[in-house]
Amino acid sequence: MARYLGSRCKVCRQLNFSVCGSDRCALLRRKTPPGMHPELRRKTSEFKKRLVEKQKLRFSYWVSEEQFRNYIKQAFKKPGIPGETLLSLLEGDWIMLFIASDLLRPLSPGDNWSCMVMSW
Repeated sequence: MARYLGSRCKVCRQLNFSVCGSDRCALLRRKTPPGMHPELRRKTSEFKKRLVEKQKLRFSYWVSEEQFRNYIKQAFKKPGIPGETLLSLLEGDWIMLFIASDLLRPLSPGDNWSCMVMSW
């Protein structure tokens, strides 16, 4: 499976949104987007605004483009609002990851797996 191997802080600067979670993120030090002559950038189009929002969501959960497309198809097939369904699908995989690594346990035996993150 392919994954992004480039600079995470470059992605932060490109999206103007911290996705790396580092204390020394380049976004905190440089406010300009990456590339040559960033001050000469033109007004952003509607397409670019939508693309940036999609990329923010994709890089927040660190999924590939193909995985993200599959999540979107699943979200549109399920009943309800597709945006909320998409977020629940993406967050559901994170919850399953925590359950598999034994970092998440239910609050009581009858409770669903909704919320206790183990603190070490």
